[in-house]
Amino acid sequence: MRCDQFRVWVAVLLAASVVLASGMAMGDDTKAPTKATAKADDWHKGLKLAPTERETYRLCAGTSVTLDAAAVAEVQSRILMPTAIDGLDSFAYAAQLTSGRVDINVNARQKPAAGVLIYGPKRTTVLARGGHVAIVVTPTGMAVGLYDGKEASVGIGATWKHITAGHMMTISTAAPQGVESKLPVAPTHVVVDRPALALEGAGTASRATWDPVPGATRYSLTLLNTETKVQRKLEATEPSIAFRNLEPGRYEVRVAALEGMGLDGPVSEPAYVNVVGIELPPGAFASQGKVYLESLQQVTLTHVDGLESTYDNAPVYFQAARHAGLRGKQSTTLYLRLPGANERTPVELLPRALHTEVAISPALARWPRDKVVIRMQLPKMLSEAHAVELVPSVTVNNQAVVLAWTRTGESLESVIPTPPNYPGPWVLRAEVRDQHGTVLGRNFLEIASTVGLDEDDIPREIHRGPAHSQAKR
Repeated sequence: MRCDQFRVWVAVLLAASVVLASGMAMGDDTKAPTKATAKADDWHKGLKLAPTERETYRLCAGTSVTLDAAAVAEVQSRILMPTAIDGLDSFAYAAQLTSGRVDINVNARQKPAAGVLIYGPKRTTVLARGGHVAIVVTPTGMAVGLYDGKEASVGIGATWKHITAGHMMTISTAAPQGVESKLPVAPTHVVVDRPALALEGAGTASRATWDPVPGATRYSLTLLNTETKVQRKLEATEPSIAFRNLEPGRYEVRVAALEGMGLDGPVSEPAYVNVVGIELPPGAFASQGKVYLESLQQVTLTHVDGLESTYDNAPVYFQAARHAGLRGKQSTTLYLRLPGANERTPVELLPRALHTEVAISPALARWPRDKVVIRMQLPKMLSEAHAVELVPSVTVNNQAVVLAWTRTGESLESVIPTPPNYPGPWVLRAEVRDQHGTVLGRNFLEIASTVGLDEDDIPREIHRGPAHSQAKR
């Protein structure tokens, strides 16, 4: 566009700004935007925009507008362009941006394409006529960045300035005439120090670091699960961040720097992090970042491709396997690392230690003289083993006895008040398992009958289970 033509266009824009301030508008809305999404036909004068999540409006084939969550804007009437600009339509779409961020993409090669005019606070105006333009409005001012394209025009009162690609302009109380600067550069040397664990309470977190970017006030990270394609956004105020509470998978990590108003620069080259998943065998459980399992059980590890591992203090590393277990019945620590790295991620494996003491009293029980009490002392780890259920069972002479159990403190207790209705002697067996059938504790007691015997004829010692030496009263 020639210089004299642009002056005419500037005069039209300034007039439009004055009319907008007085509550009127130029142009009309007879030409509806091309319907491409559910939101396309909703773009009309007076429409108030306040999305709760990021929303994109495709206004026509070559033009789209994206509002960030919590942005506040209102659609205005389209503006008649006084002369053709780079093959764009003769009308430009318009909106008033009150707060938040809006991204505009204009591709003149896609027909039709149209420019977009954004009115900001305090008589500021932005004309996006090609490429990718981002505008942020905050309580302290407005920032405009041009990521690609020939240029964007920013009107400040009666003055128009132009931004070239890779640059931005900030208008604030401290700089009402606008200050131009470069957009933040892409962070470099993004490195992830070790694998991460998808295990709640894991003490060692994977950490990403990168070189600080001059002028950046914070950083935006995008984590892309390379399998599911699900993205997650994180923010950091320093050039590093720890990864926690991620689902298992291999993630691509990209970082962008943000300046004070919230405009971000280009993203970094990708780095990658393995978030190792731990699948537990039946009966095993995890607590406070540690895994508890039986001696012959193994956990299954996912997303360990490309990692190295070793056990305890062994100096030799090998290709990480998909299964790991205890070293005999002893606690074992599996270490995972990136090939040749110094930092490593521990996976602590401990014996499940859910042995349950089963006591049967009195030790010299005789039926029908005595009431027999069965007490099962709960294991100390049970409160942390949320996935473990205790299943007690009692038999007399191999016939099941249904009992009601009462929890008293840290024990389960039940009473057999009367003997079975068949003659003795009897063998009472008490056992407790978990819901997967693993035996946690058991005991037995031989019970003789007092029927037909004098008190002096009743023997004082009988055969009983080993736990009764601890259950005497």
